[in-house]
Amino acid sequence: MVVCLHNNNQNLKKMTTEKIALRASDKLEAQLFFANKKLEEYELYLAGVIPTNIDSEDIEKMIKSQKSEIEVLSYMFNLVELSY
Repeated sequence: MVVCLHNNNQNLKKMTTEKIALRASDKLEAQLFFANKKLEEYELYLAGVIPTNIDSEDIEKMIKSQKSEIEVLSYMFNLVELSY
């Protein structure tokens, strides 16, 4: 399959499904990287390594939410990886 994309309303570029999947994979990998960094930051808040005014209960909720986000991104990443 070939998809046409407008590049600044000038020339049309043709991208194959494989190239689109590769770009999607790269984007999801970057999102996963930063989601994991955010999780690490929240865990450092909880451990007291990074000072914060957020109470422990809220930090635990933030950690739970971030883990869920990572799970969803990982699922999407794996689906894209299997597509090409």
